[in-house]
Amino acid sequence: MVTLQDFLAIHIYGQSDNVSLEQTISFIDDKINELKTLFPQRQILITETGWTTSKNAGQFNALTIADEVSQKQFYTICQQWSNSNKIPVFYFEAFNERWKGSTATEAETNWGFYYANRTPKLVFQLGK
Repeated sequence: MVTLQDFLAIHIYGQSDNVSLEQTISFIDDKINELKTLFPQRQILITETGWTTSKNAGQFNALTIADEVSQKQFYTICQQWSNSNKIPVFYFEAFNERWKGSTATEAETNWGFYYANRTPKLVFQLGK
């Protein structure tokens, strides 16, 4: 029987914390290891993470590139990390949500693996 105390859920966004793509998995790993130290008997789930494909000027720092290539790289390395560490990861999010921002280029509207019209971004395009 699973109870609320059987696992911990955490949202981790390296990009939102101005961590470069190259350092994001180390950032995630550090956060998970902190939790493992504090709660060694608990299963840990990453219930939200992701990489946006767009940002407004001044949003995040210059190291946090926001494009489809970076999103695909993030997804690939995060999946590898998830598999090797046996930590389930849920990605934010399936589809871009235009209603979340005032412009089409805001990060908040561009986290999806698919555009709002349901066509896949690079991360989910087959053979690319």
